[in-house]
Amino acid sequence: METAGVWLFVIGSAELLIRPVIRLVRHIHLQKMPGSRWDM
Repeated sequence: METAGVWLFVIGSAELLIRPVIRLVRHIHLQKMPGSRWDM
């Protein structure tokens, strides 16, 4: 069961790191398109 705990920890940590990155990439991508404003 230790390996399951390690995997859950790794997945949770990765998700915490990936979410802000996705938001940042989306924000930068939307700034490059002057025609449409999709501000969240």
